[in-house]
Formats: sequence, C-alpha cells, structure tokens
Amino acid sequence: MNATLDQLCALVVEARRDDEELIAQLHPVLEQAVTENSQDPALRRFFMVLIGILAGNDDPEMSELLPEYLEKIRRVLSQLTG
Repeated sequence: MNATLDQLCALVVEARRDDEELIAQLHPVLEQAVTENSQDPALRRFFMVLIGILAGNDDPEMSELLPEYLEKIRRVLSQLTG
C-alpha cells in the first residue's frame, strides 16, 4: 500500500467506522511505517498516534506532534467524533 499521509488518515477514519477488515489491513502498514521512519521521530510519532486511533483511542497524546501532523490528527479525530 503506497498512500499519502492524507490518504492514510482517510483510511483510518473509514476503518474506524466499522470496517474490521480494513483495520486488519492498515495495522501492519502503519507498524511498518513506524519501523521504516525510525530516523524521523516526528513522522514516527505521527504513525504511532494513527495506530492508537485505529485501535480506538480518541484522546491520543499529541504534544510531541509537529503542527502539520497535529492538524491531520485533529481532522481525523473530528471526523470520528462528529
């Protein structure tokens, strides 16, 4: 799966809206992204927050996110919480 960050965010929202199969597909992709971005702590943290959201955490720790990543996560959360 080769997706942009915005596409991944949209997929996380879609998965959380009751798509267990998509959750199962996304989790290893996000885990791999964490591993592959070990040299970029900001991007790694972004993927870790997405993994938490995918697992059902609607109140993730976001204090370490860069502003551009924070905006994306806030958009995901607003789509999930309404």
